[in-house]
Amino acid sequence: MFRENFRHSSILEKEFSTISRITALWAFSEAALGGILHALRIPFTGLFIGGSAVIFLTLIAYSAERKSTLLKATFIVILIKAMVSPHTPLNAYFAVFLQGLFAYVIFSFISNKKFAALLLGFVSLTYSAFQRVFVLTVLFGNTLWESIDTFGIYLMNEFLSNGSADNAIQLSYILIGAYGFVHISGGIFFGIIAGNIHKWIINNSGKVKEFNESVIRKDESILLQKDKTKKKRKWWKKKSNIVVLIFAALMMVLSYTNPELDDNLFYNIIFMLIRSILIMYIWFVLLSPVIIRWVKKYLMKKQSHYSKEVETILGLFPYFKGIINYSWEQTKRLKNYKRIIPFLKNSFILLLMADIESYEENNTI
Repeated sequence: MFRENFRHSSILEKEFSTISRITALWAFSEAALGGILHALRIPFTGLFIGGSAVIFLTLIAYSAERKSTLLKATFIVILIKAMVSPHTPLNAYFAVFLQGLFAYVIFSFISNKKFAALLLGFVSLTYSAFQRVFVLTVLFGNTLWESIDTFGIYLMNEFLSNGSADNAIQLSYILIGAYGFVHISGGIFFGIIAGNIHKWIINNSGKVKEFNESVIRKDESILLQKDKTKKKRKWWKKKSNIVVLIFAALMMVLSYTNPELDDNLFYNIIFMLIRSILIMYIWFVLLSPVIIRWVKKYLMKKQSHYSKEVETILGLFPYFKGIINYSWEQTKRLKNYKRIIPFLKNSFILLLMADIESYEENNTI
């Protein structure tokens, strides 16, 4: 049914097939969309990127005769990610590989596509959430969570007169639970969308006609400004690491100014920071570059097998960026967070179904 719907869309015109277009969108999402969403100050970027992967993998599973196409698409996405974002950390490649592997296994053994999509969303984003918790635990040890719990006890003692250690809340569990809940809920949400995506595409196809007419009129609003040169962010400039460092400094100050806190807290935090610096040095400076070099060497050997697909996909990226810019301009009447959902909905339907051939004919971008 889904393939029949797509057969009448502009996606299948000329050399662009359904699967190659979807693979291109997934590669664009992994390699470039995150940076664009960050630039537009869209919150929960990682959640949207992970959710998009669930939708794209579901679309490929719906469209492909053989489920092994999911693994091929995954490899192409990893290859393009390595080419477009050379500073991508190793765990990002591993995350993409696991998403594709999850999709291959789930859609191979579950015939009900809607349930399979829901399960894929749940598994993928649950893994994404607890991968971050695992990395923080490896990096900073249990001292991080113990310090958060100590901070929770301190807050209870400060603001609640009957606060005690016996009924103290474990703030670390609450934070981990909330973080996991957001991602699990997001996984279920995107899984439901993915399972019903063909109906949603049909209901929103009117936006595609309006956009294609704008391209023919050479509407200047879809021109994308030149990208700023992206620089690799240092590990100490990443938000999560900044938060941890600020929290560690705060707890060290509190350990001196509040005698009721553990006397060893200050030294435990110092040890935690030294330990994390050593682990990051060993991983990012010694091990990761060697492993990434090996992975890229392997990918480059395989590149010749997919040279046509890679060339086609990379050629689509400027047009995808133009569509993102168009969608952002079209929703400028909406303010703050009211703009996010319409922007993402418009972007997705246009990225999937817009008549890209008209771009080339009219040189709009």
